[in-house]
Order: sequence, then C-alpha cells, then structure tokens
Amino acid sequence: MQVSIKWLKDYVEIDEPAEKIADRLTMAGVPVERIVRADEGLEKVITGRIEKITPHPDSDHLLVCQLNMGCAELTQIVTGASNVREGSYRPRRHGRRSAPRRQRRSRRASCAASHRTA
Repeated sequence: MQVSIKWLKDYVEIDEPAEKIADRLTMAGVPVERIVRADEGLEKVITGRIEKITPHPDSDHLLVCQLNMGCAELTQIVTGASNVREGSYRPRRHGRRSAPRRQRRSRRASCAASHRTA
C-alpha cells in the first residue's frame, strides 16, 4: 500500500523528513519498502507563460512560441503541439539549449550501407 505524507498529515502531526518517518514506521512494525518522491528529476523544470504564438516559417505543422519564464527577455521554443494557447503555462527544462538538428539518413540508405560487401 502506498501512503502519501500529505495524507498522513491529515491525521497526525508530522514535521520530519520522509526517511525519518519511514524508520519510525518500520520500528513500529509497519515495514516501508521504498520512498517515492513525486518531484524527483524536476529540479531543473520551470514553467513559462506563452506570450505569443506564430506559425513556423518553414513548416505547416510547427509553431514558434515566445515564453515568459521570468527573465528579462522571452525564450523562444518550437513545438508541434496543437493544444498550445497564448496565456497558457508550459513546463520547460531550465538551461536547455537548442542544438542544430542532425541530418538523418533514411533507413533504406542506412541498411544498404551496412550490408555492403567489400
């Protein structure tokens, strides 16, 4: 059974970290198998408000969005999502840089190159 600390706080007063609570429960005869942190891996994720959306100049299905992430200047992202709206909030990994997209060889060309005999 999984129990959230938030749920436990509805019934008992708790001001200790999850590890300490797990130790106390185990010592009381309620074994704790693991501690799951819902926010694990989200340290670098921040939300931004979409200020402006324009169609991508080189694509029919991509959109260019200007995000206000609390900085002096807006951050530009390109998305294929159809559910973005001006004024909505979207998560973004902080510090992410757009890298130029690598040219990909077609699967047929890749397979043909790997099956060549010398």
